[in-house]
Amino acid sequence: MQKMNLSSVLLTFFISVCVLQSSSLAMKSKSKKSYIVYLGRLDHELEASQITDSQFEILHSILGSKERVDEAMIYSYNKQFNGFAAILDEEDAAKVAGLLCSYCWS
Repeated sequence: MQKMNLSSVLLTFFISVCVLQSSSLAMKSKSKKSYIVYLGRLDHELEASQITDSQFEILHSILGSKERVDEAMIYSYNKQFNGFAAILDEEDAAKVAGLLCSYCWS
């Protein structure tokens, strides 16, 4: 996959840490919020299910279990752009942002 340009990296970072709304369903032991994680343009050669699977893998690498990913994932954006919405606590959101930033610069 080609490297993202600076504006894409900044947009990815901004959207990945942008809070959409508070969710009362997500109030467990830690305060959780809804986040949109922007992963860039779509690879139109991939099926929607393949895109969603790759998004699931990103969350799984942070959350560690299928059950936690199933609870966190709200929506998969796989028609207009590549991204997902998830309910995360601040620590996990920071891990996602860090993972994406390290990917963009590698």
